[in-house]
This record gives sequence, structure tokens and C-alpha cells, in this order.
Amino acid sequence: MSNVKFLFSRFGGYSFQFGHGKSSSLNLPEDQSFENVMGKIATKMNGYTYITSYEVQPEFMGTFEKLPLGYCTKVGDLEHIFLEALLTYDEYVITSIYFGKTKYSNVFSLFLKTDYKPIELALGKIEPSYDCVLYIRILNKTNEEIEQKESEIIITMLCLLIHHMGVMNTDFSFKPSKTHVGKKFNVGIFDFLINEIKSMKDESDLKNILELV
Repeated sequence: MSNVKFLFSRFGGYSFQFGHGKSSSLNLPEDQSFENVMGKIATKMNGYTYITSYEVQPEFMGTFEKLPLGYCTKVGDLEHIFLEALLTYDEYVITSIYFGKTKYSNVFSLFLKTDYKPIELALGKIEPSYDCVLYIRILNKTNEEIEQKESEIIITMLCLLIHHMGVMNTDFSFKPSKTHVGKKFNVGIFDFLINEIKSMKDESDLKNILELV
């Protein structure tokens, strides 16, 4: 990973503590296996837990030249202000979002691929990559129930992503892809949840807005 990308908020941000490195690394356990990290530091919600690299970045998350082997499908494109590095001006970029299944039937991931061309004048050449930024683990659901809720799960993950990207209260737009996942994406429900999040008075309200029960 380039030195510039290392400072992006999707890789734990640019907050450091002297002698310890990134602040986002301080709460990581010594054993950074998926099961241990998800069991100890994942955020607990109604019906699921999740972890995002905008808060902590364990070893199994990060940047990839290609999407991992297995099931990864494009959800759509998010056009948004680039807030992941300190710039002297606002610049919009387009980030493609991919939904990934894992070897666990109740665990899913999100990958981002951002077109950095609009900000390269300020930051220099940035190589594109697929960045794993979010994992979610669904709780207390059968495989059949999870399959039926797949579209709802994807919308929830996208709302969590936008929230942690810090662009929730800025102008952004999302265009679903033409894949089978994008075609099933319910824009009406997505817009409703985004408005609910924008209107919430306390961070704790997020748990009730984005529940999967």
C-alpha cells in the first residue's frame, strides 16, 4: 500500500499515538484471527455484529489488487465528496461497491474500488485497488432466512458504510449496478433509512434504525 493510501480513513485513518502507531490499531487483540476479532471487538447491533476498517483494521482487512476468489458482486456506484484524506478543497469521486460472500454462510463483506483521478492533482498518482472495509455477521438466523434477507442485509451494510465514511450529511448519490444484486436493490428503503440516520439525535439510535431481526 502506498504511503498516501496508508493515511486514508478507510485504512484506520490518520490519527496516531506516539510510540503506538495508528490509534485505530490500539484496540486490536494480539490474536487477529477472524473469529477472535469478531468475537471480541465487533460492534453489537440488533440481529448482527459488524466491524469496519474505518474504526479498526485487523490483518484480514485491507487492500487487494483483485477481488478475492469466490462470490463478489457489484452492488453499485457511490458518488461522494472524498473525505478520507485532508484536502484543501472538496472533490467528488466515484466509489464502486462490491458485496462479498465468505466461507461462513452468515458472514458477508464489502469491498470498495475508488476512482482516484479527481484527487491525483493534490495527492499524486494513486493505484486503484479493492479495499475490504466492512464485515457483518448475521445472528440467530437460518441459512434460508439469511438468503431471504440478502437485499436487506446489503442495504444495511451500505448504510453502515456511508455512516462510517463520514459523508452522511453531505451530498452523495448511489446508483445500483445492473447485476442481479443491483437489480434487487430497493432504493426506496435505502433512501428511507438514510433519512432516518440523518435525523437521529444520538449515535445509539443507529442500533434501532439499522436492525436485522
